[in-house]
Amino acid sequence: MNVEIGPGIVGGALQEVRPGRVLHVAARDAGTATTLFFVHGGGGNKEQWRFQWRHFSAQPVNLVAWNAVGHGRSPQPRVASAYDGAALVADAEAVFAAYATQRNILVAHSYGTRLVLAWLLGEAARGQGSQVDGVVLLGAAPLGNMGARLLPGWLGRLPLPLLELARPILSRGFRRLAARSHSRMRSTRKVRPRRKGRGEEGRRQIGA
Repeated sequence: MNVEIGPGIVGGALQEVRPGRVLHVAARDAGTATTLFFVHGGGGNKEQWRFQWRHFSAQPVNLVAWNAVGHGRSPQPRVASAYDGAALVADAEAVFAAYATQRNILVAHSYGTRLVLAWLLGEAARGQGSQVDGVVLLGAAPLGNMGARLLPGWLGRLPLPLLELARPILSRGFRRLAARSHSRMRSTRKVRPRRKGRGEEGRRQIGA
């Protein structure tokens, strides 16, 4: 599956990744032995990888990204069990199985890191070899119980479609917190006194 993309747009199409499970998947086939898989976090979608997608589209690597169920343009089932952690892990494994090549690297963010860790730990527990050659975990979330809520606290009680709608509001809040933290760091940074050079000290002695 070779997907044409515009500037900063991942693209993709609906695809049945396993029986009865349809997700919006994007894939770029460069015909090489290396594939990058991008796994977004809770409340996100594959478009958050648009800059990485555009960058690596110019490289000799295959690219794969998908919207988890209830996110982006993937279906939004009204059955709670459709959003279980185990079901989301099974989706990731199915997408991976469909596009894996000789060398495979997973790039995950936030809740996506939980999915990846649960997936790899599950493989290890079953004693099966993994085709995953490397992982990049960004903003890693605690592993916890993958059958539990998606996110901790009150966020975990929100239906995923509502969480997707709230994503712009949450993003603005995260940006404000980041800016506040940065301003605090700047205000507490110590200013070192300028060291006197030999020439400057000599001039002061002459003028004394």
